[in-house]
Amino acid sequence: MQLTRLATDCGTAFQADPLGFLQRLAAEHGNVVAFDLHGTPHLFINDLELIHAVLVEHAPKFRRTDHTRQSLGKFLGNSLLVSDGDFHRKQRQRLQPAFYHQQLVRYAAQMIAHVQQALTTWQTDAPCDVHRTMLRLTLGIVTDVLFGADANAILADMEKLSEAISASQSREWLPPAERLRADQADQALLERIDRHIARLIAARRTAEVPRGDLLDLLIRATESDLMTDGQARDEIITLFVAGHESTSMTLTWALLMTALHSDVQTKVRQEALRVFGERPVQPEDFPQLRYTQMVLRETTRLYPTAWILFLRLLTEDLTLGGLPLRTGTTVIISPFVVQRDPRFYPQPERFDPERFAEGWERTRPRFTYLAFGGGERVCIGQHFALQEATFTLASLVRHFDILPEPDYRIELAPLTVLQPRHAVRLRFLPRS
Repeated sequence: MQLTRLATDCGTAFQADPLGFLQRLAAEHGNVVAFDLHGTPHLFINDLELIHAVLVEHAPKFRRTDHTRQSLGKFLGNSLLVSDGDFHRKQRQRLQPAFYHQQLVRYAAQMIAHVQQALTTWQTDAPCDVHRTMLRLTLGIVTDVLFGADANAILADMEKLSEAISASQSREWLPPAERLRADQADQALLERIDRHIARLIAARRTAEVPRGDLLDLLIRATESDLMTDGQARDEIITLFVAGHESTSMTLTWALLMTALHSDVQTKVRQEALRVFGERPVQPEDFPQLRYTQMVLRETTRLYPTAWILFLRLLTEDLTLGGLPLRTGTTVIISPFVVQRDPRFYPQPERFDPERFAEGWERTRPRFTYLAFGGGERVCIGQHFALQEATFTLASLVRHFDILPEPDYRIELAPLTVLQPRHAVRLRFLPRS
């Protein structure tokens, strides 16, 4: 395995343009590049064999970086998105039943009810702020489906929490006084959210009939001493955030793509008319909405919300693909770079849902599609998210002609999730 080692510190270049920097590494220096970021050794990997080694074969030898644990842990505690090792594996096993197939079938009707309600109040007299609208829809779905609650009581604070998590990634460069004010505002926000979660748990504990949702599962775990109340809180707030932020952004990108590519929009609409026609979409329609799912996968190929995956700090020396790595090296894997690699995706910048036609998993090497992560840390809610996004996209395209703003130019903002730098505003014209 050929390794390229860069002599100069790359911290400033990475900070100025993370996506461009990582793409240039792969294009100009190869698929395994060692470099320093602000004095800390890093290894960029864009080789499938090594990606497998990190995410699967040697996964227990890697953990979150201290920066990631501190910046996310402040908000999400020691939850699935932050924890490592045996604790992470046990927590995942306890939460996994909430995302089994039979549960997803149960959730589908609730998801569709929220989508149908949104259709009746959709803004059609002016351009729609798509991300804000999708945030509210997906938060309503995750709050109802997983926790049996109404999102209105927590909507404003959850929007602020998503903004605070994104802002925290660069807060270390703020002046001390400004950083202190931001930290105090975060603390007040978290205290309000904690009070809401406490009320949610207290109300469920006195409910006469169990709902069989994720909140019930967490409460049973605390009552069986398998999980503390604090751990339950961490997972609840994490699933509130992760359960709506990534899906809302995926839908924002997907709606923008269908607006910019009228041929794709036509195919999604034709499929929706063939599958469910004039009636509302139904849970049993999901497997038949194949092209809609292809559009969503191609969207997440080009615009993966998790654009940089698994900043892992080695906990012991290791030989990886014949390369000796010393303890303290941080490994970077970028789904954004892998999924735009011409070795795996010809004309990678082109939006082409046909790349994900039936059987794509068998014809494309593993780890060339990393939109939901990989290995033991693959996203626990990936099927929940795909089902929710499929029902939403198919229903919206069935009911509206979706048009972009003239001269809209895509620019990327790689924050906690990959998002458009400029707000996406689309026109939704009702169809008869």
